[in-house]
Amino acid sequence: MSPFRRREAGSMEERFLRRDAGAEVRRTSLHPTAQMVLLGLGRVALYAGAAAGAGAGIGAGVALLRGSDDPLGGAILGLYLAGAALVGVPLVSWSGRSYSSGGGYEFYEVETDPASRRAWQGQLGAYLLIGMIVIGMGVLLEVLRQ
Repeated sequence: MSPFRRREAGSMEERFLRRDAGAEVRRTSLHPTAQMVLLGLGRVALYAGAAAGAGAGIGAGVALLRGSDDPLGGAILGLYLAGAALVGVPLVSWSGRSYSSGGGYEFYEVETDPASRRAWQGQLGAYLLIGMIVIGMGVLLEVLRQ
């Protein structure tokens, strides 16, 4: 027998050919749709937190470097600018992707396949949603500050 075709006691073939192979599947109490929604909300919270942290950190850092005595105001301004940048991405690229030819020309390709077009616009919708959440965090901080 070749060393490359060695079968171990717990090989995949033996596990899936056993009668109780389905017993290894982990069962959860949540419906698959609920799991998908919770994972999506967690991902949105992660991305919004990362964008808000970066925007607020850069804004507060710039405020401190300029000698401001209000770094919270700089952080709020950073949230507004980061949210505006994230909202601006889908507004300027909703119709298609741009490709450069290297000769000073740019080509805009609009997807003809409906599934890939929906996927592209869904990604841009995520930018829009996260940008609005980051702007909302800036508004919330502005209101709580007063």
